[in-house]
Amino acid sequence: MSTMKTRKRTYASLGGVVLAALALSSTLRAQTPMQPAPAQPTTPAPGAPATPPPAQPIPIIPADKYNPAATPVALLVINQTKGDWADVKVRQNDKGKQEMAMRFRERGFPLVDDALVTKSLTAMNINLQDVSHQPPDALFKSGTLYQIGQAVNARLVALLVITDTREGKHFNLLSGFSKEGGATVKLWLVDAAEGQPLLKEVTKSSKSSGSSGLIEMMGTGGSSLSIRAIGGATSTALSQFLKPYKTINIDSGH
Repeated sequence: MSTMKTRKRTYASLGGVVLAALALSSTLRAQTPMQPAPAQPTTPAPGAPATPPPAQPIPIIPADKYNPAATPVALLVINQTKGDWADVKVRQNDKGKQEMAMRFRERGFPLVDDALVTKSLTAMNINLQDVSHQPPDALFKSGTLYQIGQAVNARLVALLVITDTREGKHFNLLSGFSKEGGATVKLWLVDAAEGQPLLKEVTKSSKSSGSSGLIEMMGTGGSSLSIRAIGGATSTALSQFLKPYKTINIDSGH
């Protein structure tokens, strides 16, 4: 009998030890954070479209990528103004081209001779003053600007479109007649060698005010103020591209 009692006490003790061990194991598992299972590579189902790679950013060409001295520029002007006299339009076109020429030259860009540009346009059957036949956006979209640049060996081609000129008349008892002129232009600039647009339909407006002569007040002459405004608008339109290039002394070339 004593032996049986001893065995029961031994089994009870062992059972207590096992229960204690199980309780400790459960406690340790509860305190240990679960580690996520490693991700398994997924294979697309047969016939399913492959996942495209992440989009790469479009490379941006630095604005100062050109060596001005080795980058000839051809200048083009189209006049879309309505109601102005023919001689006034000639002055407007001259002002726009002169402003472009000055801004490029003062940054060191050489200009293609106007006579060569005119000759090439004639050979290509392009009349810039026939807006209905050669709309500016069509010249750009069709790649004609690139062709013009290649024909005259110009790296860059600048197309200025004078879209609007306007005038306002004022009378002051102290200062007399005064006038305000305004103009709006659009500018395209392309790299003919690389077939790449640099400026696309950049639209700028400008105003110019001051006294004006009686003949212009009566509307019988061209407005010098609106023509001056063409220069201001053209300069502003080009500033975005020319800003990185330092100004040089045009007379000395340095």
